[in-house]
Amino acid sequence: MVQQLRGENLRDAIRSLIGEAVLSTKDASARGRQAAFEVLVRMTNRANEAGDGFLTIADVLSIIPAGLAGATPHMISACVLAMSRLLYECVHLLPPQAVADTIRTVSLLLQHKAREVLKPVIGFMKVAVVCMPHELLMTHLQEIVRPILMHALMI
Repeated sequence: MVQQLRGENLRDAIRSLIGEAVLSTKDASARGRQAAFEVLVRMTNRANEAGDGFLTIADVLSIIPAGLAGATPHMISACVLAMSRLLYECVHLLPPQAVADTIRTVSLLLQHKAREVLKPVIGFMKVAVVCMPHELLMTHLQEIVRPILMHALMI
């Protein structure tokens, strides 16, 4: 369905579907989680292919953090998992500022008390370190390491 949409229709479809895809990353079945991640990656790739100015990969990645304001650790951890996967898949397509903003946003969650949130946040940081190009990693290393060390000191 998303493959046939263009412009504003594509943007609206992705905005309406992304919440369900994000929540499905925490599905009980492995097949459900795998399908959810696949949908997220395909939506992101479709936004990149469209190239019509209505929606970019950075836009898709900026929609997901809205769920970080969720009231439940389940929703917050689902958003972090989704951002981890999209960072892994699309880091080479994202503008450096979008990567920096995402890292800063997720690192704030290291102050959260719920283990269900902390585990995917640390996983996100590991993904960021592994998949980022060396030059980009060096510019954001302090933003990645400092919150982790602060969290370790609070435990």
